[in-house]
This record gives sequence, C-alpha cells and structure tokens, in this order.
Amino acid sequence: MPNVVLGVTSSVAIYKACDLVRSLEKRGVAVKIILTPNAQRLVSPQLFLAVGAERVFVDLFPSQIEQQDHHISLEKWADIFLIAPCTANTICKLAHGIADNFLCTFFLAIPSSRVLIAPAMHFQMWSSQAVQDAVNRLASWGVGFIGPVKGPLASGDEGIGRLADIDAIVTQVVSFF
Repeated sequence: MPNVVLGVTSSVAIYKACDLVRSLEKRGVAVKIILTPNAQRLVSPQLFLAVGAERVFVDLFPSQIEQQDHHISLEKWADIFLIAPCTANTICKLAHGIADNFLCTFFLAIPSSRVLIAPAMHFQMWSSQAVQDAVNRLASWGVGFIGPVKGPLASGDEGIGRLADIDAIVTQVVSFF
C-alpha cells in the first residue's frame, strides 16, 4: 500500500482536504496528516481521523512522551509528501528553508522529488512576484505542482488560484506510484 503524508495549510479550501483523504484511501493509499498551526484554527485534527487518516501530526515538539514519531521517522514511512491546500505563506517558507512548524520541517527532511504541492489562494497572491519566485525555485528543486486552476474564489472574485479538483490531485498522486 502506498503511503502519503498530506500537509494541510490554512487556505479556505481546507474543507476539501477531507474529501482528498477519502479519495486517496478509496485508491488504497494510506494517509497521515500534518496540520500547520493556523490550519488547526480552521479544522480539528479529529476530523481527519474521523474520515480515515491514520494519524494527525500538529506539533513539532509534542507534549506527550509516548509520541515517538517525528519528521525523520515519518519521512521513512512516506512515499510522497502532498501539500493540499497550500497557501502562499507556506510556499514562500518552503522556498526559503524556513522550518518554523512541523510541516515545513518535514519538507526539509524529504527529497524534493517526492513532494507535490496543490496551491490554493487568491489570484492576486498567486500572481505576486514573491510567490512566483518561490514556485520557480521549488520547481527547480524537483517539487511538482498541481494547479492552481482558474475559477470562482472564496472572495467572490474569479481567477487562477483555486485548488485543483480533488480527482485531478488524486490522479497525479496515484500516477506517482
């Protein structure tokens, strides 16, 4: 069974991450989740367990002594690291090696060729020079991107920045194997 670590950031598209977990599991993929601190403000880690995730990581330095997993052991388990949805903030952090949370630290531990990012943000953020420079830098390291796509955004605007369809993300992940 393929193993995917799904990184979830605080995009408004976060609600689609639950459907993503279910769709991956229907394809026989085991999923563990890493939530950024701000993602936890939007959705509870327990929700991902309820939809079938094997485990949810929320803190680089957990308070529970019995929690033995960390970014290195998780890297050994993972076949691929998928970040969906991925915010502009996280893309820029990754491109500059800023590891101030579990998700960004895990990114440094896994080879870039095993990373897929599905961005989701407002089109003005997606088209900003800072984000485009970060995307180009990550792509030059071998990171793959799925989307974003053009469509209606949470703001009511329309443009490129919408999270790719769940089926397109799942297809890309499964084709990786």
